[in-house]
Amino acid sequence: MSYRLILISMCFFVFIASSAAQDGTWSTISSMPEARTAVNNATAQVGGAVYVAGGLDGSGAVATSLLRYDPATDTWEELPDMPEPTWNAIAVEYDGKLYVFGGFRATTGTLLPSSRNRIYDPFADEWTDGATMPVPRGGAGVAVVGDLIHVVGGLGPTSPTNQHLEYDPVADRWFSGEPMPTARDGLAVTSLNGKLYAIGGNEPSGTFARPLTAVEVFEPVAGTWTSAASLPVARDGLEAVTYNGQLYVFGGSTSGSVATRSLRYDPDLDTWHEIEDMPDSRTYVGAAVVDSDIFVLGGGSSIVLSSASTVATARKFSVSLSVATEVIEQPGSFRIASIYPNPLRRDRASDLVLEMSVPGEVTLRVSDVSGRIVETKNLGMHAAGQHTIVLDILSRLSAGTYLVNVESGGRRINKLVAVL
Repeated sequence: MSYRLILISMCFFVFIASSAAQDGTWSTISSMPEARTAVNNATAQVGGAVYVAGGLDGSGAVATSLLRYDPATDTWEELPDMPEPTWNAIAVEYDGKLYVFGGFRATTGTLLPSSRNRIYDPFADEWTDGATMPVPRGGAGVAVVGDLIHVVGGLGPTSPTNQHLEYDPVADRWFSGEPMPTARDGLAVTSLNGKLYAIGGNEPSGTFARPLTAVEVFEPVAGTWTSAASLPVARDGLEAVTYNGQLYVFGGSTSGSVATRSLRYDPDLDTWHEIEDMPDSRTYVGAAVVDSDIFVLGGGSSIVLSSASTVATARKFSVSLSVATEVIEQPGSFRIASIYPNPLRRDRASDLVLEMSVPGEVTLRVSDVSGRIVETKNLGMHAAGQHTIVLDILSRLSAGTYLVNVESGGRRINKLVAVL
């Protein structure tokens, strides 16, 4: 089968002080086979399907099965039971497999956090075990940055932690990363533009857990954490995904109530924006991105984990993209003059002609729709003028939608492309 890379007619220019305004519409999809809650961070996309690992079912018991949703047919199926059922586990895709770490094994008393690393292979339809986590935990966050899976925060045997673990799935080894500044569990974690974002969560406050507004960002190259703009309202039990260079937050709970607002974060402006509310307020939801749709699944209608509040409802948020009307001018010209041939092809290189009035170092990045960078190329210093950049990375891309980013000196041009 051959593929072609076709430039979508809609393109946009994003300078460091401007942003593409994004919103979307909600619709209802087929309900889950059974009600599930506590699946925030335990939902992931693998091969165009959405997987939900464990959680608590409608009876309040720990769910045993792995669920898979096919967006193409709007159908659900139950897969082989997890080797060790848990709730508040964390799940992530890497190289076509689903990795499920930790979670809680009990629902009352001591929650019995797990350190197990369970790996599901959709092609073999079987589970295997990887190296266990150094410390058991549930309610953590997980994301892939580069070739490593990062696990941060969570609740260990006694209290929330700021521990940061890095897992190499190829070598099947764990390493200690730079600790997160704020210890917490119930947080959301995702990757965007090669960085790790830790959002919200809760920390102990007397006999209660206090929701947080903290957003902290890990830069793997520098090995350091920095703070980003705080959430507008503190929340925990939330879910976060990235699409098209933006970060989306759904569900969660504030102090005493279930959060109603859905949010979008713009990393260029370091600002949060309210988007279309979910049709119903929920916490502990799962979410995953497939193409331009965000699937928000299950959860609970109350801050109290109970069978009465657990739902099977599944929603789809279809992202729309429009060009921001307000653009802050930057000195000098920076634009793509042409791409040839167009449509682009996987079986041959294409030429991108870049015009820049100010000299600078140029970097080319390609991200998938989840925000994960799949290709990076440092093109070195370029003088002011017109330059031809050879796009020789196309043959390494598989079918899907991608964001091609050219950046120099804080100026950025993005083009949305599709591999067919």
